Amino acid sequence: MIFHSALFIFIVLPVFVGGWYVLGRREDRRLRLWFLIAVSCLFYGLFGPEYLLLLIGSGLFTYQIGKYVRSTPVFALGVAAHLLVLIFFKSAGLLSPERFGSMALPTGLSFYTFVQIAYLARKRQDPDGKEVPDAGLLDYLAYTVYFPKLAEGPITLPDEVLPELSRDGKVTFRKDLFARGAVLFVLGLAKKTLLSDRLAPVVDQAYAMPEFMNTPAIFLTAFLYIFQLYFDFSGYCDMASGISLMIGIPLPLNFNSPFKALSIRESWQRWHMTLTRFFTRFVYFPLGGSRRGEGRRVINTLIVFFLSGLWHGLTSGYLIWGMIHGIIVALPGKHTDADSGNRDAGLTERLVRLGRQALTFVIFSFSFVFFRAEKAQTAFKLLSGFRGGRGTTGLYRMADAFRISELYVIREVVYLKAPGFLRQYDLILMLCFMLLCFVLTAGRNAQEYAQQMKLTKRNAVLLAVLFVFSLLSMGKVSTFLYFKY
Repeated sequence: MIFHSALFIFIVLPVFVGGWYVLGRREDRRLRLWFLIAVSCLFYGLFGPEYLLLLIGSGLFTYQIGKYVRSTPVFALGVAAHLLVLIFFKSAGLLSPERFGSMALPTGLSFYTFVQIAYLARKRQDPDGKEVPDAGLLDYLAYTVYFPKLAEGPITLPDEVLPELSRDGKVTFRKDLFARGAVLFVLGLAKKTLLSDRLAPVVDQAYAMPEFMNTPAIFLTAFLYIFQLYFDFSGYCDMASGISLMIGIPLPLNFNSPFKALSIRESWQRWHMTLTRFFTRFVYFPLGGSRRGEGRRVINTLIVFFLSGLWHGLTSGYLIWGMIHGIIVALPGKHTDADSGNRDAGLTERLVRLGRQALTFVIFSFSFVFFRAEKAQTAFKLLSGFRGGRGTTGLYRMADAFRISELYVIREVVYLKAPGFLRQYDLILMLCFMLLCFVLTAGRNAQEYAQQMKLTKRNAVLLAVLFVFSLLSMGKVSTFLYFKY
């Protein structure tokens, strides 16, 4: 099941939220946890019953191992078992595609594997000095299958969600959290259906014919894909956070306006933040971080990003993508927060900051060419267009793949009145849409809107219109991009 479906929005979501609060009138938490588990199993089980069995088995195994995790061999066994399962499914489709096919990797396996490892690591020795919640089996099973965070994260730590699930007592309905959650869900749905899915056919067209892409087309491909991925992934996280907030359980922030970053290092403090946090706490710091000298810091950074590439996939494109970021982040330099500057800074300083943001965005976008291509050969074929010698065929085919159904009548009028201008019209429309993406990402993000938005009639009407508009665009939506990880 997916969030952006009529079944989920009009049946599963109201039943889940309503049932949670009805059962939350009881002091004993067990009944509402069983209800949460049932809804989560329904949600995830529709991806495949065998995937559900693997998920539940993973949770039961982790809970039992967690009782003895202070023993180093037991801890190593628990972590190794999870990683071996992940590696097996990551490699199965590559090694034997005729047997396993493209569905070899269970949805969300990469995410909930790291959630389980984080539980074992925190149970063994909490890096922050906090106590890991002493949860029972029912609590931990509910935490494992909790569906909002399941398929694409965020990658939670046990002290973020588990305490809310393992606490007895009545559930209090908080109007402010529910409203925030509803706003986040609508904004996330709009990101997915109105923005990301409009760009998907264009990006697919570009990567289907990389040998036809000239320099302008290559820039467009890189920029449009990073916007597609951002609106898709952050849209899912906004919807997940919104659902969870509706029942009063906050999830950790996973995206914080990453395109405002002044450096690649800062980008990773804003993009997929919970993955960065996982690798920092459970890989980088245990390896020594930067405490053992500059050389060791560089090596540890490269290891982290190499593992990040492997986490996404075992193909050459992911590994090159990881190492590009590892090398850039490992370079010496002082991190500067994009939001820490003086708002009253002079024109020169603002222009310098804008230039750094633009350069960071370009580098970040082009590194994801390897990420999207998956295979290095495809990425190099696309980037070789910078050498010249290619026409505009690829550029106009990209534009032809871009469609806004709401402007269908206008396009038909152009076709009838000025058919020779149709290609230019499609290109101009695509460029305007890309400009809109720049404007939207330069402003407040969805989390900030949800926190700051006042519950006025005007805002309610605007959200309702956006919600209806998003619903009408769900007919041709694609699945979330990160489901395959």
